[in-house]
Amino acid sequence: MLECLDPVLTIAAALSLGKDPFATQFGESGSVGAKKFKNGDSDLATMANAYSEWRNHICKNAREKGSGWNAAREFAVENGLNFTDLNMIEEARMQLLRVLGSGGVLDWDGRADNPPRPLLATVPAKANRNGTNQSIVLAALAAGIYPSVAVFTPLPAASNRAAGSVPILHLQNGSSDKIDVHSKSVVGKEGLTPGSWYGMYSMTKSGDRIIAWDLNCLGRHRTRLIKADGDKVKMCCVPKTATLLSLFASRVNAVFDRCLAQMGQGTFEMLDESD
Repeated sequence: MLECLDPVLTIAAALSLGKDPFATQFGESGSVGAKKFKNGDSDLATMANAYSEWRNHICKNAREKGSGWNAAREFAVENGLNFTDLNMIEEARMQLLRVLGSGGVLDWDGRADNPPRPLLATVPAKANRNGTNQSIVLAALAAGIYPSVAVFTPLPAASNRAAGSVPILHLQNGSSDKIDVHSKSVVGKEGLTPGSWYGMYSMTKSGDRIIAWDLNCLGRHRTRLIKADGDKVKMCCVPKTATLLSLFASRVNAVFDRCLAQMGQGTFEMLDESD
């Protein structure tokens, strides 16, 4: 629906394997490759950008020199990337595309689109029209990461007696626990922007420290955490907003019902602009 499948597919493949495409030498706190391919204040978008550049280099050399696979290894070594992990991510991308294709969610035939070597999973153009739109890609990531979000602001007044007005990265659950940024993040604690929200794919706890991995800046847009009461979701808003939210939910449900019905019949059509 958001038509940014290619970068999201790469990120999903990497996270499912627990791998990133960057080579890190023993004793290094960060990766040269990660800094080189930094894409905004987002570890996950940086990961997708590094893969995309690697793949583009393969395709270019395969067309011009007929040596795509050798070029892939050389490009990885020269740019601080892990060739083995890139191959594993590519294989996982192919598997995910096959699942989407066999389930009728995506009109894709891997046999027709891929050369014998190297095997590169090609995303249909219609499913990736917004693949280079950073805002839409981050919106898709935010939806997948939610509700693992934090904000870089001073703590609320009730728990802010010791911290003064100094902003810290913290959750929006009434806790005063500070979140530290992992040393491998391209964002880094020095890169945090006051007032901005950040999505985190995972967090670990070491003693009394909470460390965030795979940080992604979502901007200054306020993120509303929703609490469910049984099967119902309660939100406080003005009547006009409530009406719009109700119509939006009905429209989304209708689109998904139609898609599921088509899948049950063995057919599936790409959503048109009106959807």
